[in-house]
Amino acid sequence: MSVPASHRVVWSLLALLAGCRGRVPATLEQIEADQLALPAVYLTTDGRELIVPANRGDVIVAPGARELAFRAYTCTNPDCPNRERGSAGRPFLFTWPDPLWKVDEQGQLQFDVVPDRAAETVRRGGLPEPTCPGCLERRAKEGESAETRQRYRNWVVYYELPESAARRKELDAEHRNQLQKQGRRR
Repeated sequence: MSVPASHRVVWSLLALLAGCRGRVPATLEQIEADQLALPAVYLTTDGRELIVPANRGDVIVAPGARELAFRAYTCTNPDCPNRERGSAGRPFLFTWPDPLWKVDEQGQLQFDVVPDRAAETVRRGGLPEPTCPGCLERRAKEGESAETRQRYRNWVVYYELPESAARRKELDAEHRNQLQKQGRRR
């Protein structure tokens, strides 16, 4: 029995729609929320890794514990002494523990508000900005030029999980496409 051409077109369209079902074009707001919620690595002070959405902030209370966990950083300095110290296919990861954060009795994050954050951070034994521990050992911080300090600062970046990096590229492309569509509608 032969199927009329008009029916074949309808069946083809239905099959195509069935394959696309559930794939609703995302709004710019949805894409931006997805970008912010990509999984990120956090480290506790004892080096335990936690994978949670990056939109939780730079510091969190570790689930099931009353300890702080900070976003993981990596150093992109081509001469970093920690370049070979990574494990499990990852580069060497470290944190920037901010001594102004603490966990209260209820297990909630608390931040000490002070007039000069950088000075108080240093006074409490912290560093004024994220700094690679390996590079820090090699640096002559006293007398270091602003240019050199900025170069070291630029080498320190948040570590991004490979799967988050891949998804970020997809979301960035989707975001550009949505912007282009909106531009054509105006």
